[in-house]
Amino acid sequence: MPQRLPPPRVASPLKSVNARPRSGASGSWIPSSSGPPPRRYTDPIGLCWPRHEDKLQPPPIFSPRHVRTRATLAPDGPLRQSRRMDESELTAEVTAARAAAVEWSRRVEAEYRSAALTSHLAHWLLEAGLSHDLVRLALEITSDELSHAELSTEVVRAAHLITSGDPSVASLQVDRASLSYIREWEPLELDLTAACLETFCLGETVAVPLFRRLREHTTVISARTALDRILADEVKHRDFGWLLFESLLSGREGALCRDFAAAVLPSMVERLAASYGGLSDEVALPPGHRAWGLMPGREYALALGDATRREYRPRLIALGFPSQALVGLDALESLVSSR
Repeated sequence: MPQRLPPPRVASPLKSVNARPRSGASGSWIPSSSGPPPRRYTDPIGLCWPRHEDKLQPPPIFSPRHVRTRATLAPDGPLRQSRRMDESELTAEVTAARAAAVEWSRRVEAEYRSAALTSHLAHWLLEAGLSHDLVRLALEITSDELSHAELSTEVVRAAHLITSGDPSVASLQVDRASLSYIREWEPLELDLTAACLETFCLGETVAVPLFRRLREHTTVISARTALDRILADEVKHRDFGWLLFESLLSGREGALCRDFAAAVLPSMVERLAASYGGLSDEVALPPGHRAWGLMPGREYALALGDATRREYRPRLIALGFPSQALVGLDALESLVSSR
């Protein structure tokens, strides 16, 4: 019977699942109803993080509402322009650049964290003895994420040049505890299933329509260059996730991984719905923000609804998951029907 590993000596926020084994038959699982939801570091773009005021839990990386709140705290600075602009245009240009600097700084951190987590996932794949092709793909994705962090840094530099005339960027400060997974379940394939399902099958799948929407109205050269590369890579990252998931379901622990995934999937979907649902009331951005690759929260919710209808449900049904494991998808699809 699979066993839960003993807790680490130091408390860690990196709980990949909120489930416990049910006594009785091997491979049976029920979700845990006790305790607060864990901090989510398994999502490479931060969109599964709960949206509330608990300071221990970072807000979603792409929250336009948070961006504009933080942007008002940015210091004023000179604006370098090649043409004369009236005061309102100058103010809009600086405001948009400030928002972009905050938002893209958060994306730098997210991409770096994703690189670290994917490299850790590659190590787990080696431990589990899975296909060398999967290991190589994970290492390629690690390199992709580092490139995304570098490109995002260039956008921050461009924004700083407008807001202060100084393109320098502060050193990246990332919580080291957020840069690795922890082992929680035995056998290892269960931890792999949890990380793969939430990070790649859910997170990277919705990232494709999200980045496509972000890119659509982007005209600032550095931001457009970054989004061109990121969008192209996210397709590969999404496909890697579903390929790995299928490999786990067909592997030596496949039956156990399937039961485990069916048990934890509803809670993962519930977190997505809670995170995106709070964004749906934001329908517009100030002038100039879209040019930097930002968009209102409402469009994040719409992207999730589209991903659910076109990707999540068809793929999970094709993999043979029962209807009770997909009960939360209706709430995600409703984000589109309520547009």
